[in-house]
Amino acid sequence: MAREARELQQREERQRRELERQKKRELARGKAKTILLEHLDGSQREEYEKHQRFTVISRDGKRVYQIKQGYQHNVFLLNPEGKPIREYCGHLRGGYEIPHEDHMLAQKLMLESGAEEEFLKVANVRRLA
Repeated sequence: MAREARELQQREERQRRELERQKKRELARGKAKTILLEHLDGSQREEYEKHQRFTVISRDGKRVYQIKQGYQHNVFLLNPEGKPIREYCGHLRGGYEIPHEDHMLAQKLMLESGAEEEFLKVANVRRLA
């Protein structure tokens, strides 16, 4: 009887801790989304709100990328017609614990700010066309 009570107590404690983790993740994701939206211009914000993606132009203006909601394989180099020709997987260390919106903002900043070359060096790439 004491063993069953102890197991029940342990199970309830695990459930309580998991609920706390979920609440913290939801709070972090909400904050990350707010910060992301603050760093998007009007057209990027509109695209993100409609399609959970946005378009960025490289610092030199020669390349156009699309960053989609997600953790990995979510950055695409677009051809002049707007079709994806390369898929990149380049994300922050810490993986799945970091909100997608934080990954997306880091990718945006790297591609737009002149760190594009560094992003392309570390990202896995797959040709699509």
